[in-house]
Amino acid sequence: MSLAALAAVVVVMFFFRTDQIAFAQIQSRLSAYRTATLRYQQSAFKQDANQTEISSVTQLVSVNADDGQIRVESPDGSLAITNGSLGKRLTTDAKNNSATLAYVYDTKEEYNLLTILQSMHLAANAQSISSRNIDGENCVGFRIDESESTLRVWVSPKTLLPVLAERTTENVIGPSPGDTPEDKIKVVTTFMDLRFGVPLAESLFDLTPPSNFQLTEIGKPPVRLSEIFPRTPQIVPLQGIGPFKFGMTQTEIMQLLGLPDREDISKPNFPFDENTSQVDDKPRPSKNSRLIILTEFHSLTYSNLGLRLDFEVSEGLVGLSFDKKLQLAEGIDFPGTLGNGLGISSLERDVIATYGEPSKGYSKSMLYYKEFGLMFVLSDQRTVSSLQLDKGVEKKLRFEWREPGEQDGLHGK
Repeated sequence: MSLAALAAVVVVMFFFRTDQIAFAQIQSRLSAYRTATLRYQQSAFKQDANQTEISSVTQLVSVNADDGQIRVESPDGSLAITNGSLGKRLTTDAKNNSATLAYVYDTKEEYNLLTILQSMHLAANAQSISSRNIDGENCVGFRIDESESTLRVWVSPKTLLPVLAERTTENVIGPSPGDTPEDKIKVVTTFMDLRFGVPLAESLFDLTPPSNFQLTEIGKPPVRLSEIFPRTPQIVPLQGIGPFKFGMTQTEIMQLLGLPDREDISKPNFPFDENTSQVDDKPRPSKNSRLIILTEFHSLTYSNLGLRLDFEVSEGLVGLSFDKKLQLAEGIDFPGTLGNGLGISSLERDVIATYGEPSKGYSKSMLYYKEFGLMFVLSDQRTVSSLQLDKGVEKKLRFEWREPGEQDGLHGK
């Protein structure tokens, strides 16, 4: 064997060592798959010393990520079928022979493990946990601390694909009428029988109910642009533009514009190691305390409008970005201009003449005015190529210290 060939073998062997696998490798492997099937089990437990099980339900889930399609089958034959590209969801009640077709704008995908694990912002949060023997294979474990829950994933070192996952959410107020914050429960969601890249028939995601089912349609499609913008909207610093106001939720925006062309999720990077004693003057309770970043940004891109909207999960809309100007109808432009006439295509010298010298700490191609929450991005010709708005306040990191003690294994497994 040549030296080069031997080196290649050594690299491959090293890549698959179980103690060297990184969560980003799993995400890279999953990126090749657009479909998945799994068994979804959600159980509720009393949050006391006995951890008594209150309820449990198991459902079968099929996912087609390309069209945002999810099919959830319940044991009684009832279905919930979502088509994200259409923004519609069909739910059927097999017991009562009824069905509901609704427009939906939520982006929560609690059943869609494929998309959840493909989200790159999870990689930075993943930490190794104890391996677990699953079906005779010693699987590598990862823990991902989410804002309100903990996600654990066990991965085959041979395929670099997940074989089992569990999400634990504690301190949930019970579902019964009259439950109080003192009646808190723990919810454990388990994703089992994972299969990736399986062929799925289009008929599985058909939004047509059985002919003998009574159909009810609710909700409404996105508002037409001519209704949103009956005239050229003016950009108002520290507030927004037209109907888009800071603080609005993603759902409220999507009820106006429909589903975005793209949604990106990110968390801020924060340097943290065993020597970190405090963050933002909040002391670390103990040496073993983990830093959990709660701040999470979602960016929705509407390419046809040249519009990007930035959200923080607890604050709602926090930023707007426009990178082109287009005519929506006769005499109606988007995004319009500021009250002083400045906007996309304005000259750099006119911006400075109006607002003065920009805030410090930005490149020469960006004119940022913090007191107005305005960022003018300049082209090589020194004209405004894009315009960004924010709330004009410093973004604070939301975080908490979380103590160890949670079990790395599956509850009751």
